[in-house]
Amino acid sequence: MAEGQLIDFSGGQVINGLDGNDTIIGTGEADSIFGNEGDDSVFGNEGDDSLDGSTGADSGYGGAGDDSITGGSEDDKLFGDVSNKGQGILADGFGKDVIIGGPGNDEIHGNQGDDILDGQEGDDSVWGGQDNDIVQGGSGNDWLNGNKGNDLVVGGTGNDTGFGGDGTDVLLGEGGDDFLDGGLGNDVIDAGVGNDLLFGEDPTSLGVGAGNDVLIGGEGNDTAFGGGGNDQLQGGPGNDELHGNQGADAIAGGEGNDSAWGGQGNDQISGEKGDDVLQGNLGNDTISGGEGNDSLLGNEGNDELNGNSGNDTVDGGTGNDVVRGGQGNDLVLGNEGNDTLYADQGADTLQGGAGSDQFLLRGGTNSFNPAETAIIADFVSGEDFIRLIPGLVFENLNIIDGNNIAGFAGSTILQNQLTGEALAVISGIAPAGISRSDFLPAAPPAPPAPPAPPAPPQNIGGLAADAPGVPSPPTAPPPPAPTLQFSEATFSINENGTPVPQQQITVTRSGDSSVAVGVTVNLNDLTATGGTTTPTDGSVDFNNTAIAVNFAAGETDQILSIPIVDDTSSEGLETLQLQLANPTGGASLGAQNTATLNIVDNDNAGLLQFAGTNFSVSEDGTAVAGQTQVTVERVGGVSGQVSAQISLAAGTTGTAATLESDFNNSPITVTFLNDQPGSQTISIPSAASGAALVNDGATESPETVDLTLGNFAVGGTPDNSIAGTPVNATLTIVDDDLPTVRIEATDSNAFEAAAGPNGESRNGVFTFTRQDAAGTQITTGDLTVNFTVNAAGTAAATNGADYNGNPATAIPLSVTISDGQPTATVTIDPFDDTLTEGNETVTFTIAPDTANYNVASPGSAEVTIVDNDVPVVDIAATDAAASEQDNTTNTGLFTVTRRNSDGTELTDPNDLTVTYSVSGSAVNGTDYDFITGEVTIPGGASSATIELRALDDTQVELNETATLSVNDNSTEYSVGTGEATVTIADNETPTVFVRASDDEANESSLSGGQFTVRRGGDLSVPLLINLAVDGSSSATAGIDYEPLPATVAIAPGQDRVDIPVTPLADGIPVSPTGEDLFETIVLNVLPSPNNIYELGLGPFFGTVFLENA
Repeated sequence: MAEGQLIDFSGGQVINGLDGNDTIIGTGEADSIFGNEGDDSVFGNEGDDSLDGSTGADSGYGGAGDDSITGGSEDDKLFGDVSNKGQGILADGFGKDVIIGGPGNDEIHGNQGDDILDGQEGDDSVWGGQDNDIVQGGSGNDWLNGNKGNDLVVGGTGNDTGFGGDGTDVLLGEGGDDFLDGGLGNDVIDAGVGNDLLFGEDPTSLGVGAGNDVLIGGEGNDTAFGGGGNDQLQGGPGNDELHGNQGADAIAGGEGNDSAWGGQGNDQISGEKGDDVLQGNLGNDTISGGEGNDSLLGNEGNDELNGNSGNDTVDGGTGNDVVRGGQGNDLVLGNEGNDTLYADQGADTLQGGAGSDQFLLRGGTNSFNPAETAIIADFVSGEDFIRLIPGLVFENLNIIDGNNIAGFAGSTILQNQLTGEALAVISGIAPAGISRSDFLPAAPPAPPAPPAPPAPPQNIGGLAADAPGVPSPPTAPPPPAPTLQFSEATFSINENGTPVPQQQITVTRSGDSSVAVGVTVNLNDLTATGGTTTPTDGSVDFNNTAIAVNFAAGETDQILSIPIVDDTSSEGLETLQLQLANPTGGASLGAQNTATLNIVDNDNAGLLQFAGTNFSVSEDGTAVAGQTQVTVERVGGVSGQVSAQISLAAGTTGTAATLESDFNNSPITVTFLNDQPGSQTISIPSAASGAALVNDGATESPETVDLTLGNFAVGGTPDNSIAGTPVNATLTIVDDDLPTVRIEATDSNAFEAAAGPNGESRNGVFTFTRQDAAGTQITTGDLTVNFTVNAAGTAAATNGADYNGNPATAIPLSVTISDGQPTATVTIDPFDDTLTEGNETVTFTIAPDTANYNVASPGSAEVTIVDNDVPVVDIAATDAAASEQDNTTNTGLFTVTRRNSDGTELTDPNDLTVTYSVSGSAVNGTDYDFITGEVTIPGGASSATIELRALDDTQVELNETATLSVNDNSTEYSVGTGEATVTIADNETPTVFVRASDDEANESSLSGGQFTVRRGGDLSVPLLINLAVDGSSSATAGIDYEPLPATVAIAPGQDRVDIPVTPLADGIPVSPTGEDLFETIVLNVLPSPNNIYELGLGPFFGTVFLENA
């Protein structure tokens, strides 16, 4: 037998091919065929065959039956079910094939039957075909497709591409960076190790045939898309990106810093470990951050979000959400809707946003430490509510003014008076702005009023023998429950235990006094030291054993005796805290449930000193409201009579007062008697000493006098040892003449955003300053200044609409500079609306008031409100056609426009730079002049254009497109219509080709095929194209199909024409003597006889396969 000869057998055989390229066709029985060396074509035909291509690039065709096919080395093509003519459809039965590709880059088709396909080594392409197949890639970068049926697709090592196809499939990526697509059906996809891309279904299916898929990323940084069903996505180790898409999905990030989007439907998302970014998107979602510092966003729907451990940012988005930070110091945002925000463990910041929100206080810090408790940043009384945990009621709260605690000015602190712990800080609201109605549960309704007594009976004509008696009046309502508290916030007691006059320590009872009640007084260290033993060496200042205070029925006051240790140490003034606790007999604690007790030392004469270093007095000698008069105090002891003198001299700071013109300087003597503690206010002028002030008529700035305390004496004997600190002070004489008022914008910019771009405060500030004629500030007395606000205009902000606050409330048109202050301010708090307005201005002008002040020039100032609502950017192809012909005039044009949300174009004074990406079939810089990807809309304009000029090359091309897509830039603009396309027309000689756009026709169903003739180059001229059916066609026109036209015309501007293939039912059977199962129709494009077009760009012929009945 010659090498390469066709070998055919009629019975079951063991067949060995020779060296060379053999074609071997098996019998209808069970054959064993070995191709041996060479590039062989082996056909098993019917029967359960075993085919082995051995060495060489072989082609193996199993045929009908359960075949086993091995490709051997090199690049093989193996088919499980195919006839000896290589067709993919057989009339007889199909088998369950086993196909092994072996080494090399193999092409394997299981076709019909439940097949086992293994590509093994090399970059293989494997199709399972119909039925339930096992498709394995082995090593190498493989392309795998289960096709129809419930398939198992295993990628193996290498970067594989796997498709499940129709059916309920299992896809395993194993090693490498894999692409896995489950296709239709309920699929399970496990990517294994590597950075993988997973799709639950074909991303172009638009949800048709969506299944409920399970996607497991495994190790590596994976990206997974769930598709249209109710999917389960697990990221596993690595930084994963997970998209649930449509359906009610369950998403778990696993280890690593993951990003997850729920998409449509009611999704469950858990970040698990790592710093995750989780978004619910549409639907009512449940999101849990897990470990790490996570960012959670509910978006639309009524969502439940929990940051869990870590310092998280949790944002409910739109809808009525339940939002909690969990452990850690979290930022908890309700955003739009009526939200419930939890103050969990940690120093959380809670911001409800728009809507009627509830802030739920779960517990405090176990101590009074406001810095470690939750901050409610935007509480609105009458709109929002504070919900207390069960067991805690409003009446058990202390509402504390934050102005009395460093770092919390302007805030209100809530304290549990039963435990002393801080519960929350309400920012920006004074205690007067909080009431019982702001808390939930709501207060119980008031008891109904007692009924009115009945009218006495009428007695007309005398008493009846058995007239009813007059009913008793109704019982009066019970008195309110007893409340116990201290009578004062501060008490003093001498070290020997005697009270300071008017300073008896008293606990009072209000409300019901008809029952016996009690309370415990705890004694806590401040600067004094308590103990249960009381040595007199100075180590213990008081006995700190708790004191029981009892009220008998009818008693309303109890005076306490505090066990003070009268030691011999000179200690000065010491303090301790008195705290009420554990009320009994149905009593509750009042607001004044703590007090400070001062212990006045009695073991020395004490020290004399000024009570401060700065004092003030009006030029007429009267006190200045809010300012301190000259005060001398005795501290540290009260033994014996002590005295000192105050001397006056021209000031050495500020503007010095002039002796005799502004003041006289006779010394002033101050005396404290034996056992006299406290302080004395010194009046100037002093009638006793002759020291006086001169009340002139000139408008002056405040002037200063230096005060010195000296000439100390004890019992009349000079003794400078009683000199305390300070002994020097400054007295400011405040002028009482008419001031001048000026205005300036001390914060000239205000921002709708939370802060300025460089961290500036969001509020603008006008400052009103009063001064004398020389420009020196004045602080005496209250002064009310009236002003006007600018009239409306194109750039003028509207009072009460564009500002002040949220909701915006109109600013009153006056401001008061308080006594003791040289200035007063008016804050411009912009309302953060959603309108794109550009910057607006607020102008204040001082209104004249000659009776109270003069107006300095200039009398007005301006604050600019900086808008934070970014414009919407649209792009349009305002000239969508460009051409290589006359390319300097036939250019395309894109227009980029900025507008506000209602569609009105904007002409902002600032430039706006818009970036865009370039795509399309045309190449930037090759098919048209290079465009940069950036365009600037200049200040004062609403749009800018981008010209597209085609480059006139010599290549024949189909029409090409250039598409510009605006890039999102949330800080500068949002994107409206974000994409536009210009089409580039070619100008070369028309070039024509043909292809089978539908290559199958069927005689039995009479379903037709189709050829498409296309042209490239110049589309402006009409074309008449000559066609002919090729002589290689096995189908016959007029018998197997309707004859095809010899010419077709393509109209100007059109690039194609379709030619239908209509099969005919010829009645000729498929048989060895009749028709083949498949016949072909080959259509050629013929050259143009007058050179109107050329042939090119593609095949000159196309083939349609006609399946006969």
